[in-house]
Amino acid sequence: MLTRLLVRSYSVVVEISLWVLFGAGLLGGFILPLSLGVGGIHALLLAIIVLAAVFMFAVLLVAPLLLIKDIRHSVRAIEIAVANGASPQDGVQRKYGPQQKSGHETPPEDGPNRKPGHGLDVGDVIKTYKGKAIIKEADGVSVEGVRYPGLLTAEKAISGSAK
Repeated sequence: MLTRLLVRSYSVVVEISLWVLFGAGLLGGFILPLSLGVGGIHALLLAIIVLAAVFMFAVLLVAPLLLIKDIRHSVRAIEIAVANGASPQDGVQRKYGPQQKSGHETPPEDGPNRKPGHGLDVGDVIKTYKGKAIIKEADGVSVEGVRYPGLLTAEKAISGSAK
């Protein structure tokens, strides 16, 4: 439980530290010229240079941490989509358009938002999950004669019976 809490709070801690860093840069940018006895336009230029240095520090050292957070978020979204019966390629197709292997192939007519079993007739096998065929029915799916409202429910039932 503690490890999950640490992972969940990671992005919040990074963001708070980023704001603290910028606040310290802003404060230091105006205090440094005063402590050096510099006044006028030189104080403003020195403050801008300090703020730029803090920004570059944040871009080079803190931004990669935020990039890791974004990658984790994307991977989690793909895992959830796959758990709900979507193909990992569906997200790629939605973002970048249909992936074609050659210039002569065309994407399926129902496109990247195709649901599992879409375009199949009643009685056709949608997929095989853990060795059991999931069959399309008029009002959902069935596995070995037992009806379920959706593909995810059937997969959960198969997983529950496999334990």
